[in-house]
Amino acid sequence: GSGAITTGGGVDGTVSADTSAKGMKAGTDLKLTGGTYSLNCCDDGIHSNQNVLLAGGSYTVRTGDDGVHADENAKVTGGTLKVLQSYEGLEGATVDITGGTIDITASDDGINAAGGNDSSGFGGRQDTFGGNSDYAIRISGGTIHVNASGDGLDANGDLYVSGGTVYVSGPTDNGNGALDYDGIAAITGGTVIAAGSSGMAQNFGSSSTQGSILLTYSSYSTAAVTVKDSSGNTLATFTPDKKYNCVVVSTPALKQGGTYTVEAA
Repeated sequence: GSGAITTGGGVDGTVSADTSAKGMKAGTDLKLTGGTYSLNCCDDGIHSNQNVLLAGGSYTVRTGDDGVHADENAKVTGGTLKVLQSYEGLEGATVDITGGTIDITASDDGINAAGGNDSSGFGGRQDTFGGNSDYAIRISGGTIHVNASGDGLDANGDLYVSGGTVYVSGPTDNGNGALDYDGIAAITGGTVIAAGSSGMAQNFGSSSTQGSILLTYSSYSTAAVTVKDSSGNTLATFTPDKKYNCVVVSTPALKQGGTYTVEAA
């Protein structure tokens, strides 16, 4: 591909005699601002031992491990990231998304803050994260589509959504959830439709200022999820990539005291 790359030491900021199975990596910060890239890697597609910033450009990634990995902060402010195959799609001690278009397919977690069960990734290695970070996923913009066999959004800490559009096709097993967090989960803006299994289902918490609906069903569905107001107007709709029996829905149009219908069949 071609484009502007800033790494603090070239495309590969780590000086090593070892052969790397990563696509683009840096021992320090990695900033990508433009160009078109197609990466097919055994290990991480885009990797930094510190911070990764995607501010522009187009990236298509197939990898045996993480699509994008930062030991510290992974941030997307623009551009297009399409992870067609990965263990985990986008990972950092903290993950911030303020813009751009993100489409992730992952065999484990789609977007992950602070790692998780990474020992089953490429080579059985364990990712390391900075000890001074408060693990969190923060989404304030962008358009995000996650298809994950593990957790869809996995914040091993806090989850904040204040803007953007997020669609999640989560797990079909009951050991994971479309949303997974250990601390606070607050939505104050944006649209989220997250479908998956009901066994580990979590909704946004009481610190949210925007309404959020969690529904579970007695059987699985593959139909579109559609949210309508009392007049029958469609507020949001999403067709998950696979079967689900639980869905979390939140849009700015959900008002306290209002009456809404969520159709899933």
